[in-house]
Amino acid sequence: MEQNELTRLRKKQLILLNVYAIIVFLSSWLLIYQVSGRTIYALLALFCAGFIATETYGLSTGRYLISKDMKKLITYEKAQIGERRWEKEKRTAIITQVFVLLLVAFQYFMTEKGEPFFPTEVGWLFGPFALFLVLIMNAGTISRMKRVDAGQTNFTKKTRMTVLLTGILLVLTSITISFFVIFAA
Repeated sequence: MEQNELTRLRKKQLILLNVYAIIVFLSSWLLIYQVSGRTIYALLALFCAGFIATETYGLSTGRYLISKDMKKLITYEKAQIGERRWEKEKRTAIITQVFVLLLVAFQYFMTEKGEPFFPTEVGWLFGPFALFLVLIMNAGTISRMKRVDAGQTNFTKKTRMTVLLTGILLVLTSITISFFVIFAA
């Protein structure tokens, strides 16, 4: 694949990913004050289940519900890192989403009916947290793109450190938000 075509496809991939993230975050932001926490968790569970079903269908049949450009990108990635490694990454993504679905389902059952999803006193935290998550998602996606384009099939020491630091930042951010939520109530 030519470099110009690859650059165009990678930009389109990032744009699509960000559009999906923005849709999810805007929908969540519009709903967090309108519906109960259980409703939000039910919608998140449906979103996760849809992702799992779509990815499982694509992995098992080879037909993905995406554009022709993204099919070209999938073909390129399979050639770069090998079909077996590519399928392993997809299976790992599906398993991760299953764990997220289970976590969301657990939260659904733990949340009392009528309890708000997000206390209004700390609603201002939703925007910065969503922005932080989008930045983390983009950093991870760009890191993966570089790794695939370089033909690396395994994580390097630098990649492992990046993942570790990202995880630590995410945990610290979550703890900070939890602190604000607990003490604002």
